[in-house]
Amino acid sequence: MQTYRYGNPQQRDAQAHQDSITSYIRFVEDEVMRLEQATAGFSEEVQTDGETIRRALTFLRTFGRIAVQDYSLLPDATRQPLVDLLKWEYRWCFAAAGTTPQVFKREIGRTGAR
Repeated sequence: MQTYRYGNPQQRDAQAHQDSITSYIRFVEDEVMRLEQATAGFSEEVQTDGETIRRALTFLRTFGRIAVQDYSLLPDATRQPLVDLLKWEYRWCFAAAGTTPQVFKREIGRTGAR
């Protein structure tokens, strides 16, 4: 009777988990948008500064460790939100460092930093 009235507990837990991931994705997306907007106002000199590029590299190393995990054990339904989150986290690495992916790639090629 309880299952009929309140739904399947496993389905409720899965929905609550999905809702929390979705709200976290929105939070990260909002933060990235604000950071990218601030970064757009930085001069080229600030965006290409060696410290800025090193900061982006540090963030990307951490992101890389997260992104290369084996997610094959996750059910298909939970993978797409994770992919969306990783997309925003990737963009966050550049915006939080104070640069853009385009500037970063150009500067890495120019300096040979790895």
